Amino acid sequence: MFADPRAAVRALFADDPSLGLTLTGPLPALPTQRAVPSGRVPVVLFEPPLAVTLEDDAGQQRDAHCEAAITFGMLRCLPGPARAEQVPGWTVRQTDVGLELAVGGETVRAQGPVDLEPDWLRAAETYQQVVVLYGPLLGVRVPSRTTAAGYTDIERRTELDQARRAGQVAYGVLKWVPSGVEPPGFDLLDLSHLGITPPVFAFPLDELLAQGGPEVFGFEHFGKRDPAVPLPMTDALAVDLHKGLHDIDVLDMRHFRTPAEPPLLVGLRSPQPRPDTFDARAAAEGQVLLLATSLNVRTHAVADVLISSYVCLAPLLLRAYPGGIGTRPPPTE
Repeated sequence: MFADPRAAVRALFADDPSLGLTLTGPLPALPTQRAVPSGRVPVVLFEPPLAVTLEDDAGQQRDAHCEAAITFGMLRCLPGPARAEQVPGWTVRQTDVGLELAVGGETVRAQGPVDLEPDWLRAAETYQQVVVLYGPLLGVRVPSRTTAAGYTDIERRTELDQARRAGQVAYGVLKWVPSGVEPPGFDLLDLSHLGITPPVFAFPLDELLAQGGPEVFGFEHFGKRDPAVPLPMTDALAVDLHKGLHDIDVLDMRHFRTPAEPPLLVGLRSPQPRPDTFDARAAAEGQVLLLATSLNVRTHAVADVLISSYVCLAPLLLRAYPGGIGTRPPPTE
């Protein structure tokens, strides 16, 4: 359903009359901000071109785009005031022609051209976050037989209100990445030359800061730990490889109860498949070393990244397949 990420995009402020959006408080400050910024709140609407309807267990009609976004941590934007809640793992990035909505490092969920007013850009840079609404009926795309000038604020709001009542809008407070700024990267590392035998999944520390901090999940600061003590292990997280060679997900197991799916904490979908050595070593060790860093792993020396990072060992998630239990599906013949 995300094969085509093209979307109609609109950038505006939370007090725009076409939204009817009431936030229950200011945007929460990021860990890097000493005080909560103030001013008009920037909002982005990402509207996929088509609704993909599915029916939930209660017989309710839902949109597959919206449901997928909620599965990956976004919130359902129902009628009434909306909590200004940060959603880790998601970003809104400024491109040469507009904006893109991404999750888990390199997975672009939606993108499209949009003209950004200077006031809006200044607000996004001040907050370093934006509020995002995502769904197929947000009042962005101009209906057929209607001109942009003829599509009034009242009509746009009516469409959005109906979608919210139907539960077909996902939302959240997402990190803002302006043009020309490269955020800390997601990457798979081999640190065996340093005596670290498990394969390594590195990701931005911000993913944990927004969830209460790395210590909540059992991470320790690598540069401050006793090297004679074994690396910390966690049972709060698990590494899932079952989606295929292009995906690696870290799942939050703290409140997991079957038959529900464990929620995603952070993930990566890469255009390049994982190296064979990564999976072989992960299977041999039964675990992956998670490395949360504030540095870009693709532009800094490995030693600098490691010494400043938080680390812990997380087990591989086992799943049941027709041929037995494993960490990923058996190869098809």
